[in-house]
Amino acid sequence: MSSDIPDTTIDTDDVLFADLVRLWAARSRGLPRPAPPRDPAHARILLDVYEKRAEQFDAEGHHRAAGLYRERANEIHRSL
Repeated sequence: MSSDIPDTTIDTDDVLFADLVRLWAARSRGLPRPAPPRDPAHARILLDVYEKRAEQFDAEGHHRAAGLYRERANEIHRSL
């Protein structure tokens, strides 16, 4: 196999990071929160990531962060 072929695997961290950047950019510009992804497959992946991160933050004692992640997960869940 050639090592010239780039790895195009999309990590769930990439999906989460992209959504967090969208949220931060809207907030910093005083705009409304961006809507969850329209693509149901993308939305389900993002929902799963937010829910898992919320659980992880709760387990680590970061309850405020967990609440923020749960809030976004709920937005995504309602959009499906």
